[in-house]
Amino acid sequence: IGVRLVGSEMCIRDRVETGPLFKGEWQMVATVLPEVPEYPAISELPYGTRLLAIYRGNRLMLPDKHDHLEAHDLCYFACPKDKAAELLSSLGHVPDPNAPVLIIGGGQVGGALARMFEQAGHTRAKIIETDLDRAKKLAEELTKTEVLHGQGLDTPLLEQIGVAGMRAVAFTTADDRTNLLGSALVQQLGAHHVIALVGDSQLFPLAESLGVQNLMCPQDVTVSQVLKHVRKCRVRQLFTLHDDAAE
Repeated sequence: IGVRLVGSEMCIRDRVETGPLFKGEWQMVATVLPEVPEYPAISELPYGTRLLAIYRGNRLMLPDKHDHLEAHDLCYFACPKDKAAELLSSLGHVPDPNAPVLIIGGGQVGGALARMFEQAGHTRAKIIETDLDRAKKLAEELTKTEVLHGQGLDTPLLEQIGVAGMRAVAFTTADDRTNLLGSALVQQLGAHHVIALVGDSQLFPLAESLGVQNLMCPQDVTVSQVLKHVRKCRVRQLFTLHDDAAE
């Protein structure tokens, strides 16, 4: 993996961004480092992660093993596709305990889970529902839950609502495969704690191959169960970094 400078104008984006590398087998993760007591050494980044570039102050750096990470650095990493969330955790990106839980799928299970969160009162929830009529009905019924009409696999929507900063993401649609594929997608987008509703045990090997570890059966969906999962918790492609400052 190589990076070369192509310009100097850049702007800070204080959020996590991701993109596919090597035919989707790896992810490029761009993030501003939070303030933490200690960062891993560049030569000791987990999961075989490579640090591609650092933007510090007004300077773009192409780091080597002698450089180090600092708070507020804008860093570009390449890591295995299923390790983006773990990488972010190792860099100090821990979900806010007051952040909402995102529920994708407002059917019988997702709607019931949202109602449970409202009744529990200690965790906020957002819910994405594909069917407009059902979304309207949920919005009328749920007084403390933000209901969004949209597709749970819509990457721009997920990024817009800040999926990487959610306390947890629960895929609860009626389709097991959608739940598994969606869970793999939001993990690649930086979600830290992801739970997939899967009723067909024959799909468990698929879940493993996608890197989806937290599975729940429909009959086991409760607030306590969801929160339990939260607490466990050569040029091949070209990317331009920060308004064409590097590629």
